Amino acid sequence: MIQSWINGSLTAAVSSMVVPSACSRSIWLSLEKRYGSQSQNDRVLQLCGELLHKRSDISISAYLNRTNSIADKLRVAGSPISDHDLVTVVTSNFPQYKITANSSWNLLTYKVLQNILLTLEKELPM
Repeated sequence: MIQSWINGSLTAAVSSMVVPSACSRSIWLSLEKRYGSQSQNDRVLQLCGELLHKRSDISISAYLNRTNSIADKLRVAGSPISDHDLVTVVTSNFPQYKITANSSWNLLTYKVLQNILLTLEKELPM
């Protein structure tokens, strides 16, 4: 049952790299050997780099979804990002809205910022 679950969760590209095996442990060890070599610090640095990438031409909601996903991955990796740091990173990607965490918005939380930005997105002309 576990072997079926592992095989069912793999993409076709990854599945082709796993040697067919009689037990789930050997499949797991094969995956660990292939993808587990990146140290935890490298993973955290990679995620921080992704978080700091500029927004580019994606929608506000897509940007916030990406940011939330990265923040979740950092939390799982044992290096959660603070609410204040999230606010700082996100506001730096929206200078046109003049939202700053350092002025009268000192109590601005990430959740409130998300709501503000999503409301602004709804009001933007299509």
